[in-house]
Amino acid sequence: MKVSEPTFLLLKSRLKMRRQNGDYSSALRYLDEYLIEDPQSWIGHLSRGHCNFGLGKHHEAVKDFLTALDVEKEMNNEAHVRPEILVNLAAAYAASDSLDEARKYCEQAEQDLKTLEAHPSQQERSRRLRATLDEVRVFHSPGRPARGPSSRSSSSSPDPR
Repeated sequence: MKVSEPTFLLLKSRLKMRRQNGDYSSALRYLDEYLIEDPQSWIGHLSRGHCNFGLGKHHEAVKDFLTALDVEKEMNNEAHVRPEILVNLAAAYAASDSLDEARKYCEQAEQDLKTLEAHPSQQERSRRLRATLDEVRVFHSPGRPARGPSSRSSSSSPDPR
C-alpha cells in the first residue's frame, strides 16, 4: 500500500525536523511508520540508513542501504538514485570495517557517477556525490579513522523527496 500524499508530506516534515535536531531515534520511528505503509519506498529505506548511520549503527545502516538498492532495482527507477545509494553503502561498509565491501561499492558508485555526470541537470548532485565518494575512499583507507558520509552529499540528509 502506498502512502497518501498528505501523509507522506507530514512524515517528511516531521522527519526533517527530527534530523535537523539530531534526533535520529524519533526520525526512525517516523520512518518505521512510513515504511509500514509503503515498504517499497527506496527513499524510506535510504533515509532509515542515514538515521542508523547517525546513531552509529553501521551494520543496520548497511542493511537499510542494501534494501534501498534492491527496491530501486525492482522499480527500475529513472531518477538516477543508484549512485546516491551506492555512495552511502560504501560509507556504511567502511565505517563497519568491511573495507573490501566498501571498495566494491566505491567502484560501482564510480561507474554510476560517470553516467550521472553526463546529465546536465545532475551536475551539482554529481559533484556532491563525487566529493563524498572521495571522502569515503580517503578516510576509509586501511589505517585511517572511520568517518561517515559528509554533509556535502545530497544523500547524507534523510529527507524523502
